[in-house]
Amino acid sequence: MLNLSLEDIELLNLLFFGKNNNACICNKPEELKNSKTVFLNCSIPQNELENFDYIVDLGNHFAQNKDYITEKYSFINNTDGTIRWIFPKKVKTPCYLEFYNSEGWKAKAYKLATNFLFLIHKGSILQNGSFSLHKRKETQLNALTEIVEHDEFAIFTGTVGPFRKMQVVFRNDNETTYFVKIPVTDDASKCLENEYQQLQKALALKLTCTVCPKVIKLENDERVIYKSIKPKKISSTKGWTSAHYNTLDEIYNHTHKSEKIESLPFWSKSIEQLNSLKAIANFKFDNKILVGLETLISKTKSSKYVTTGMLHGDFTPWNMYTTKDKLNLYDWELSKDNMPLFFDAFHYIVQKEILIYHTSPKDIKVMLHNWMQSQDTLNLCINYNTEISVNYRLYLISTVCHYLELFQKQERLHTQVQWLINTWTYLIEEEC
Repeated sequence: MLNLSLEDIELLNLLFFGKNNNACICNKPEELKNSKTVFLNCSIPQNELENFDYIVDLGNHFAQNKDYITEKYSFINNTDGTIRWIFPKKVKTPCYLEFYNSEGWKAKAYKLATNFLFLIHKGSILQNGSFSLHKRKETQLNALTEIVEHDEFAIFTGTVGPFRKMQVVFRNDNETTYFVKIPVTDDASKCLENEYQQLQKALALKLTCTVCPKVIKLENDERVIYKSIKPKKISSTKGWTSAHYNTLDEIYNHTHKSEKIESLPFWSKSIEQLNSLKAIANFKFDNKILVGLETLISKTKSSKYVTTGMLHGDFTPWNMYTTKDKLNLYDWELSKDNMPLFFDAFHYIVQKEILIYHTSPKDIKVMLHNWMQSQDTLNLCINYNTEISVNYRLYLISTVCHYLELFQKQERLHTQVQWLINTWTYLIEEEC
């Protein structure tokens, strides 16, 4: 018997059977109800299950028979016991590691150890559990696997929050070929629609230094298919390179224009978010971050003109591959037009140093200062008529207001949230 949470079962239901499938969750015989799908977590006479099209057996309660095709899956949990990765029991390689950020040394060690265990056919040691799917009809996941040529696949159940989405990775002949994103929430659906539209714009720019994934949007379906852009040879880098500069430069070259700060949607949105946060009686964090944001906004001359351009929105090491002369850039869900230049660069430095290297706020401030004063950065500022200190403050206002609103709404906050809050508070106070 598996002790899966209701959240896990709802994710499995969405993954295999779609958004509107009404499944029966049966932990006791008396809970069995008429439905086409049952998640079975107790023993029930086989004849009482014969009307179900799908039986998800969570504990060896259903005997395999000729009326059903059986698929067996294994899973690995998050630290809180919820399901993180799912994959067919027969997989020979840990293809789920395609979702795993291996920048830090601990992550690299885990990846190395996992690959070794699968190589010696001991990958089952890492698994936290398994379940069987008995089906009379094809599932929605089967429909995906028929579209995409593959010999292995795995599923990531997504990061908890309002923009949660599941992802399926497909591999063929030891190469990653496609990813599929499955929105879990309405907000995630909107993000995927935005990503589709922004990728069409980026691809239309015919960039030469930047590789973007081609995307297939299924008709009458919220799931989106992306062609993998993982290169055969990835350059090993721990920081900002000429490839990152070149990507920003060519995107800005195609999309830049001069606009008043007060005319930009992010500006009025940030003020609205800050006012809403100030009105909350049970604000989750220290109020000094709100005071700092208010001071930054009051110090900003909103009638000033700034140069804007296309923003990726989540420009971080885990959303890109670096090669000798190009940047392969994916996950464009937060992309926007008409945003002040260099937001992506600030985000890259701040997020990488906090979430991968756990760098102190003081040292991150030094890194940002050094980057802003580097000759390559100054050259871009001259080319695009940008006062980078202004854009840096605008980045702090926009980013922190956005994420504070999200974090305030989330029920469960991971440890990294406090790391982010501490760093943002320090960086904002340094600018006040």
